[in-house]
Amino acid sequence: MGRLEVAPLELDCASTLFALGRAPGRAYVIRLAATLREPVDRGALQAALEATAAEYPYFFVRIEELNGRLFAVPAAGLPPVGEKDLGSRLSLDGACGCEAQVSCSGATVLLDYFHGVSDGAGGLAFLTRLLAHYVALTCEDANALEEAPVMPLREQATDGYRSCARGARGTGRHGAAYRLKRVPASEGVAVYRLSASEVRERARRYGASVTWFLAALLACAIRDLQWEVSAGRDRRPVRLAVPVDLRQRLSCRTMRNFTLSVYPELRASEPRDVGSVCVRFGRQLEGGLRPERLAGRCAVASWAAGSALVGMLSPDLRRGLVKTALDHPLAGSTMTFSNLGAVSLPEAVGRHVAALQVAFSSKPEAPYSCGVVSFGDEMRLTLVREMGSKRLERHIERVLSSQAVGYVALG
Repeated sequence: MGRLEVAPLELDCASTLFALGRAPGRAYVIRLAATLREPVDRGALQAALEATAAEYPYFFVRIEELNGRLFAVPAAGLPPVGEKDLGSRLSLDGACGCEAQVSCSGATVLLDYFHGVSDGAGGLAFLTRLLAHYVALTCEDANALEEAPVMPLREQATDGYRSCARGARGTGRHGAAYRLKRVPASEGVAVYRLSASEVRERARRYGASVTWFLAALLACAIRDLQWEVSAGRDRRPVRLAVPVDLRQRLSCRTMRNFTLSVYPELRASEPRDVGSVCVRFGRQLEGGLRPERLAGRCAVASWAAGSALVGMLSPDLRRGLVKTALDHPLAGSTMTFSNLGAVSLPEAVGRHVAALQVAFSSKPEAPYSCGVVSFGDEMRLTLVREMGSKRLERHIERVLSSQAVGYVALG
């Protein structure tokens, strides 16, 4: 199948910010991994990649400037399937200028891509179709492709922010958040295997969702580390950036970025037991997750990205302004935490998959990131850090144990 001939696609407001903010140490790379039940056939995976990229022409792209604006332009060719393991650095080195790359190691398929191309949900859609083609080729199971249909091209290219913009609402102001100290060029990955049903049961005890239970757990662990490092003198709040997938909340299908972050925070004066924090996070975010408020934030983001004043600035000047904003001490959060939820793969594909995993590259202003995804009863929590020690991991393990949540450290 040949690739569809499509026109360059102007970046939406979120993708533009990722493209302008990208810099050494701030790569904005997402990694999705599927561990299969049998070793990967690299030749079949390459053929599956070529077929999937033809169906999703806006995934394997280059980011180019055209007349002062940024566009996703379909790449002239696909990077060959490489070899990487799950613990390798999150980067697109070797992607031949393309903003996505597929690799494998043993029984694991890895999809690395620039966050400016898509978010976690969009990447999962691409990975699911890729695995469907792979299963159809290696197991001669045509049901795999029938059960994982391709999203129509028009929906793939939909700018969800513009299509769902209503009203105009901001996020409110935040003070400076606690920041962990970054150690450049020391990226490490820690992966924990948890029981998804056990985590759901613990969350249910507090009347919380899995996302807010895990967010509270992480916030408590970071607060304990903050207390240990500063002997209680650092009073800045621990603030998490938690991306919210807007597709279900605002009824829109797209392969492009369509998330907005909410920012629960744990203040120094507040009790730091997980149950209390779950309740406070729920109260903090109750209003911010209403569809009308999210639609209002879409309107603000779309207006800012498309305003005439912004359009008058050169990409270099906009890049400088974004970098200045990201480096400001009042910007950002302590950690980005993203839960992709419980993933249900088509039956013909899922029976060949043992586990899924997601990771997000860290940033200078937030040197730890956390990604969570569940498949079947296996939940994997992946931490990516640019720090020299594993002190936070030790606190996370202590909080998990205090909640009677069993875990296995995989790396």
